[in-house]
Amino acid sequence: MHDPAANPADPLASYERLLWDLDGTLCRLGVDWPGLKVELRQRLGAPPAARSLAEVLEVARERGRWDEALAWIAVQEVKALDEDPQLLPGSVALLKRHRARSAIVTNNTEPAVQRFFASSGVEPVPFVSRDRAGVSKPDRRYLDLLREHWSGHRTLLIGDTETDAALAAAGGVDFLHVNELRG
Repeated sequence: MHDPAANPADPLASYERLLWDLDGTLCRLGVDWPGLKVELRQRLGAPPAARSLAEVLEVARERGRWDEALAWIAVQEVKALDEDPQLLPGSVALLKRHRARSAIVTNNTEPAVQRFFASSGVEPVPFVSRDRAGVSKPDRRYLDLLREHWSGHRTLLIGDTETDAALAAAGGVDFLHVNELRG
């Protein structure tokens, strides 16, 4: 876990690599996630027992419809970013300031990450999205895909959920909840 007392003026200063979650950390997607899961479950004929989006996507994978499901999710995410990107200015400013040592790790799709770059003015950084990883966070393969960018470096993952914290723990990197950046 991150020790905010290490440098209270800049909690990111002591890290060589920064990993950022997207939705909830750098922006807020106006996606109705519960409604999306219900609709996707219906589209796939998934059982009600598949409650989380990751579980619904595993049903899609089992039925050979992973790419179709992710494409549909991408449409919803991009639509939300087009309608109202809801950028979180403090986090976006920090990402811009620390761009050279940053990457994004997100359960969102590649089209959503690309749209975030376009709408935020952030120059693209390396990223791993759910479709690039082929799995959902907190699977450590997310971090394995970025290993060339952060291996051997003191790394901090900034996120907003228990899933982000679990990914950090699985990958052996520190975690900072985005609210600690906002004070």
